[in-house]
Amino acid sequence: MLGLLAALRNPTLLRIARPSVVTRSVDVMRILTVCTSTNVFGAEVVTLKMLDGFQRAGHEQLAITSIWTDGEFNRRLARLGIPEVRLPFGALSRRLAPQPMWWTINTLVRLPWLWIGWSRLVRRFKPDVIILTSPRHAVVLYPFTGTKPSFLIEFTYLEPTRTRQVLYRVLARKVAGFIAVSEFMRKHTIKIGAPPEKVLVVKSAVFSVADKPRVEEECSRFPISIAGRLRVGIIGQISPHKGHGCLVDAIQLLGGKRCALDIYIFGTGDPKYISYLKERLTQLGLGNSFHWMGYETDTPRIYRDLDICVVPSSLGDPFPTVAMEAGAYGRPVIASRAGGLPEIVEHGLTGWLVEPNNPKDLAERIQGFIESPAAIEKMGKAARSRIFSQFTQEKMVRELEEIFRDVTPKHKKFCPAMHPNSSAV
Repeated sequence: MLGLLAALRNPTLLRIARPSVVTRSVDVMRILTVCTSTNVFGAEVVTLKMLDGFQRAGHEQLAITSIWTDGEFNRRLARLGIPEVRLPFGALSRRLAPQPMWWTINTLVRLPWLWIGWSRLVRRFKPDVIILTSPRHAVVLYPFTGTKPSFLIEFTYLEPTRTRQVLYRVLARKVAGFIAVSEFMRKHTIKIGAPPEKVLVVKSAVFSVADKPRVEEECSRFPISIAGRLRVGIIGQISPHKGHGCLVDAIQLLGGKRCALDIYIFGTGDPKYISYLKERLTQLGLGNSFHWMGYETDTPRIYRDLDICVVPSSLGDPFPTVAMEAGAYGRPVIASRAGGLPEIVEHGLTGWLVEPNNPKDLAERIQGFIESPAAIEKMGKAARSRIFSQFTQEKMVRELEEIFRDVTPKHKKFCPAMHPNSSAV
């Protein structure tokens, strides 16, 4: 707390936020982005790619992160050369459990300092547009939202409870718009309470067009697949809704064919759930087939020893980055027909779609790759072509720029229903 007070009194902290005195091009915007930064998962990867794209386009930027972080997001921001200020953005929860209650108390106690810091930053930086990457940001900053055009990017699937529906109707009074990262999230954001005319779609991206030669060169150095064996990867947060249990059941159903499989689990999650999975694998005699790789920040290292990737999520993942990464690295994806996954994976062309929570369906598709290894290369090439043509940093940034320019004072008034990228219904 003392450190935060000292930082707010220290003008050098905010010096990076002062706008340039040089006359700016009419196409250059000042963009202030409030980032989720506690850990780096899919939403954070997309946020970093978005900020990098704005940087390349010449926009003036300031990133706001939380004082509660493992440091990885901050290190990546520093490598991109994007100015950063940390404020006490925390979590508010209604759960009556020790940890959520502690999060809420910490956040509420520091709320005055958050508001003081925020007011000073906005006053000094004078943003044209404010981007919020979590509904939590919109809630704690609600008293200040609306003074500048603000957009909430919807990265997270939230159950459409009555409380949230009321919350989103209230937020809609002040935000300029809600940006959904997929068509699935557009429909869900409307269901959760956002007015349809304020919801737009800009699909996420984790690669630029310029990344393609580098990715192809990295793939050329990957080890050749081992004849007679299939290397399967499941990547990301280890949680019940991500389908790890479904994958275990699918491997068990394969019987004797599971001897030809190596399953690589990348990521981290709840230690109790991980222990449960390991115990279950031991009980089923599958422990030797599953390899726990931990959290890996080097993307090529993840895909170098994989033949295919599975994303058997049981809930509505908005637009999973792992499906895009796997495709870019030429790995076919077997994914649930849920959330935004059907918008990434073309069934029968770049991979396969299976019903959520259906181990039998998943097992059959894995068996298909065991019996037809030639399909891996064919689908992998199609997947890479699709990712680098449909889901690029350039496309994502261009569409965001078009939306933001419509709300800046030097451009026309924003009207989602008339906007070319609007998906209002």
